[in-house]
Amino acid sequence: NGTVLDMNLAIENLSGFTAAEARGRHLEEFIDLAPQNKIRFNLLASCSIPREGTVTTKAGTKITVEITNRPVFSSGKPIQTAVIRNLTDQKQVALMMDNIIQKWQAVFDSISDAIYITSVTGRILQCNKKMLEITGKNIWEVIGKNCWEVVHHTNGPIQECPFVRSQTSKQKESLVFTSGQRWFNINTTPLI
Repeated sequence: NGTVLDMNLAIENLSGFTAAEARGRHLEEFIDLAPQNKIRFNLLASCSIPREGTVTTKAGTKITVEITNRPVFSSGKPIQTAVIRNLTDQKQVALMMDNIIQKWQAVFDSISDAIYITSVTGRILQCNKKMLEITGKNIWEVIGKNCWEVVHHTNGPIQECPFVRSQTSKQKESLVFTSGQRWFNINTTPLI
């Protein structure tokens, strides 16, 4: 029914409550699950599916946690065990990574040359705004396509393809070509 029967030292340290203070109180006095997770918590009580929630410490601080519960039997009675993991550090790292990625993309997009990054097979993994502008395509028409499909509009690498040459030579390769009235200089650099 959600009544706390016991907790270990790690949860005491996280919450600021002792096991003695928590025993007999309802779990929701300490843990706030998002509405969709409350439903899942009740419906999936027999499953161990991690859910995100918030622990409110004795001092009133809110800590983002992951809760995984599963039923066990104690003295022949079913009880729920819960593993609660502090996600504060992971959330902070995720925010920092998002910030770094946004800054990196802003720098990448500010470059006046068209740039794209491919896999070792030639599939475009990322490109800057100039690449989209030059090709006249949106991001979803470029990402996942082979570079020759986007750049040369062919079903395979062209003769003297700098990508293929750089895969073999393991060095920077280049190709100057025309497309319509425009001249292009393509440089490929393998990252090995």
